[in-house]
Amino acid sequence: MTPILQKSTYKSGVDEKADTQTKKSMEELLKVLDSQTCQKAFQEKDLFTMDQEERTRDELLSEMQQKFFNITRVMDCVACDRCRMNGKVQVRGLSIVLKTLFMPENRKQEILDSLNQ
Repeated sequence: MTPILQKSTYKSGVDEKADTQTKKSMEELLKVLDSQTCQKAFQEKDLFTMDQEERTRDELLSEMQQKFFNITRVMDCVACDRCRMNGKVQVRGLSIVLKTLFMPENRKQEILDSLNQ
């Protein structure tokens, strides 16, 4: 992907100076992405790792809720209202699914039974 982005021309629609600045900014961004600092940006397996002593479901659920809260706070910075709303709805849906996964089995069955009626 990097070679394609490096060869691309960037038209900001403002003027040639802005286009040059955009190209320069993209090159700096690509250098950061290719560097070693970005190699471990996000690892899914680290999301559910357990420490030396096993954490309880409640502790894990609490940690997940905090992570989703942080993601929602980052979404507040999105300028496009439509994009922000779409992102928040998706995160909310994922959080509901995860919350359901952490419920006791009997409670999950009650919810499924009520949805199937």
